Amino acid sequence: MDITDQPNSICQVERIEMYQLPPPDPKLSLPFNLLEGEAVSHHGTSRDGLILLTNYRLYIQISRNHHHVPLGLIEIVEQKELFYLHIGCKDCRTYKCTFENNESCLEWYDKILKAAEPPKQLNQLFAFYHFAHFKGGEDRTQKPYCFDLNNFITEMERLQFEKSFWRISEVNVNYEVCSTYPPYLLVPKDIDDEDLKKVAKFRSSRRIPAVVWRHTKNGAVIARCSQPEVGWFGWRGEEDEKLIQLISKNIDNTKQEKKVLILDARSYTIAVANRARGGGCECPEYYSNCEIQFMNLANIHSIRKSFHALRQLCTSSSDQTWHSQLENTKWLQHMSGLMKAAVTLVTAVDSEARPVVVHCSDGWDRTPQIVALSQLLLDPYYRTVEGFRVLIEREWLAFGHKFADRCGHSTGSEDQNERCPVFLQWLDCVHQLLKQFPCDFEFSQAYLVKLAQHTYSNLFGTFLCNTLQERLKIVNNRTFSVWEFLNSPRFKNHLYEQIGNFKTPKVIWPQTNVRDLQLWKEVYLGTMEANFRTECGSESCPGPPDLLTYHMTKTRSYNDLAAMSDCYQGQFRRSSDPSLNIEKKLSAVSLQEAQEPTNSQENGLMSSNPSEEPKNNSGAVFGKSSAENVDLNGHVDQITSNGRERHATINSEDELLNGDPFLFENVIISDNSETENTKSDSCDDSRGRDIIDATESRTKAHLVTDETTKKFLSVLSSRISLIVVPSVIPRVSFHWGIWSRCRYLFLEQTTLISP
Repeated sequence: MDITDQPNSICQVERIEMYQLPPPDPKLSLPFNLLEGEAVSHHGTSRDGLILLTNYRLYIQISRNHHHVPLGLIEIVEQKELFYLHIGCKDCRTYKCTFENNESCLEWYDKILKAAEPPKQLNQLFAFYHFAHFKGGEDRTQKPYCFDLNNFITEMERLQFEKSFWRISEVNVNYEVCSTYPPYLLVPKDIDDEDLKKVAKFRSSRRIPAVVWRHTKNGAVIARCSQPEVGWFGWRGEEDEKLIQLISKNIDNTKQEKKVLILDARSYTIAVANRARGGGCECPEYYSNCEIQFMNLANIHSIRKSFHALRQLCTSSSDQTWHSQLENTKWLQHMSGLMKAAVTLVTAVDSEARPVVVHCSDGWDRTPQIVALSQLLLDPYYRTVEGFRVLIEREWLAFGHKFADRCGHSTGSEDQNERCPVFLQWLDCVHQLLKQFPCDFEFSQAYLVKLAQHTYSNLFGTFLCNTLQERLKIVNNRTFSVWEFLNSPRFKNHLYEQIGNFKTPKVIWPQTNVRDLQLWKEVYLGTMEANFRTECGSESCPGPPDLLTYHMTKTRSYNDLAAMSDCYQGQFRRSSDPSLNIEKKLSAVSLQEAQEPTNSQENGLMSSNPSEEPKNNSGAVFGKSSAENVDLNGHVDQITSNGRERHATINSEDELLNGDPFLFENVIISDNSETENTKSDSCDDSRGRDIIDATESRTKAHLVTDETTKKFLSVLSSRISLIVVPSVIPRVSFHWGIWSRCRYLFLEQTTLISP
């Protein structure tokens, strides 16, 4: 009998057969669309409305609000006051569900608690069910760049590492030296792999110093590792000392040897105390070319305690003592310390051209926080969507941050003391940077909100497991990647402006004091939750990202404009209202080319002949200086990159500001000469006419003749495609408000003195 005729003993099973779901109930009507692989397990009613439990989410209807809570986000479930269920999430949000009786409350308490507990096996998480039941989604299983040597080489070439000084070591390609490290490491060329193996024995968890970033101008590098194991007896590691010395010498083409700054994230007391457990810190006597600086950052236990206090505060209804209680949580204080540590690293690398080595105890919590945050400040490439992904995959995923333990994804018996929102705290720091520099990041705040949510949701496999080795064996090609979901136009920042090709580092210097930080309400209080629902009611709608182009973030100013247009035909200033306050923000739309109307009686700036260009009092064309041109592009870039939100209020008759012109996301200036109110319509008494006349005279006499303003407006006109004034705001006061505000901010940012 031929072998080919024999029956095949291998039974082929499709992946969907491995993740079978219970049959759906045809009588059950759902208020949302289920995801692929999602099935309803329990449904019922609470006092406020419907409550549903699936293998992915908990759906709660509270009055008119609908809440979708992924089961991976749920951390605590408590029964309070007999009829109340209190649900606390890992992203600080809390929910309160009320039932009619105690029996129903206890029943749902057991159901939710059982559904939210970690599974016994990792493949029982919803990410595997979702991938198995999704048809045609293989292209969304993006392989992390760190798996591919070519991608690693491309990134090193972008950072301009010289082959004469540095090399890519494959000593850990099989994860034999360090199981929590990536397979490819960048090290000095003069150290061989045998010495690296000896260095691994001297460092905690065998995490050797590895270079991750280089300053393209001065050649200073950033390296990361774990603490040395010096112990009580002060053991030495000669190979480790050699490696640190080579890092300081290999500043490309620099003859002068720079002292290495060793940035220890711990306090000096904690570092010395760790010697009792075999750890410690570098001895200055052995590392003569190094300077050690301690950052005094709290450990994961203090951060977890602070986060729980913050979650308790967000649940509280006390309003008058809210800010004092926020201070007592110390959350913002911890954030401030982390950002100051990153600024210290940036100062050493960018200003002093010194190499920096960063470590804490094990090098997988505070170390990636400092290193990744400092690279965001140093390198504009990491502020793009692509670069941000590369940064997270390298510093957090490849170098072994324990996402499973810190986020509560571990299987079986889980140690609660290992949980800590380390990555969420870092995302909060990125949120602070986005607030302070709204034009320097390609991704929006919605991007960060969704990334924070899906770190815990178990919908994607990106943040499962503790190490890259585990992820490669268990998760790879069996779950979807969160990066493909986030690669959508609706998560792009419309204020972003790319300057150059990232070859020259553009460093940003944030404010790090506690008074300059803001609570991330969009995550901790859930104020943006309803704004990012997809049309199909799911998080992962099929189709390419360009099909979601119309899903833009609808700002609050859109509703303000609609309500204002329906209720008001015009806004008038009366003598009985001397402090008229106009703070309406208008929604962002596509900018188109347009010109201002040519009615000189309305604004005193335009020519009466439409065919002529407007001229100032001296006869020069408006916006063009008769004197020698001055390049102000750098100043405008500075204004754009550091444009904080400023809200102007009209407190006197002389200052008629109608919004902030630098809030380009919310301010629309439109041209509507046909529906514009005349000067006589804007004021109904002599007092109002005097204000208009005074404003016109100030505009003509001051704005047009000011050379600095004319040069600024010339540059500003090239930045803005359309300048339009809505018909509901008087034209004269709006023009004066816009230009005076522009001129004020321009002088403030560039320190130029007006004549």
